[in-house]
Amino acid sequence: MLTKYPFESLVTLSGLGEDVAKDPCWQKPERQRRRLSVQESNACDCYGNNVFKQCQFPGLGTVDRSSFLSSDVFKARQLISPVHQTYGDIFSINVMLSLMQMTFLIGAIAILLFVFQSAKG
Repeated sequence: MLTKYPFESLVTLSGLGEDVAKDPCWQKPERQRRRLSVQESNACDCYGNNVFKQCQFPGLGTVDRSSFLSSDVFKARQLISPVHQTYGDIFSINVMLSLMQMTFLIGAIAILLFVFQSAKG
């Protein structure tokens, strides 16, 4: 539990996934993303044909490129999608709020420890 807040802060401060977090296509639910037209998806940096030009998502350089751009874009989406589903909400968190929550949690644990030690002794 205590590693949740530093991990979220580290991800946000490092900029990992920042392009995906700001991309209007990735902010839509998966069902709506599947229904996007070619023009709508091409307007997005990390979802359409611009994914290899404008998106700085880690791992995109490892996608095997072919002569078919649509196939390559699909591969890029397959790379980004599981990361976005698992960690999408931590790509852009409020770091100060996270720090305050972590500090409160540590303080509450320290107070409880003191109370239990006093009751024991």
